[in-house]
Amino acid sequence: MLRQVNKWIMKCEIAVALSIAAVAALIIILQVFARYLFREPFSWPEELAVFLLIWLTFIGASILLKRGEHIKVGLVVDRLPKKARTLLDLVINVSILIALVIGVYEGSKLISSQNISRTVALHIPRGIYFLPVVISFASMILFVIADTIEKLRTFRSNGST
Repeated sequence: MLRQVNKWIMKCEIAVALSIAAVAALIIILQVFARYLFREPFSWPEELAVFLLIWLTFIGASILLKRGEHIKVGLVVDRLPKKARTLLDLVINVSILIALVIGVYEGSKLISSQNISRTVALHIPRGIYFLPVVISFASMILFVIADTIEKLRTFRSNGST
């Protein structure tokens, strides 16, 4: 069940990431045209592009985690016996889970504390810039929990054989 939820969330994340990338590209093109062709640049595209880049970065991190495509050094790990590798994966997952929970907690605090001021061009609360951190980390927490449960089952089944 949790695995299906994670697959659905990742599909949504991919769709959102593609949409964000397209919108960011269009905004940048619009700003270039406004600046060089009409000599009247807008005040908001740079601020919006930064906002979208933050979203893209953290949604991308969530997608990469779920696909197992984050940078890793496999030289030593790949040579470990299967049971030791699974145990190491469990330790890594618990470490990641702790970091993500701290990230959600601290990110939520930042959203609250930064909402007092607004951005210059878009006039949105500055706390919104920390929202993608909280959302993507919460998504990653769901995945890491499901992955940890799966690895625990693998570890137990390998230990009993």
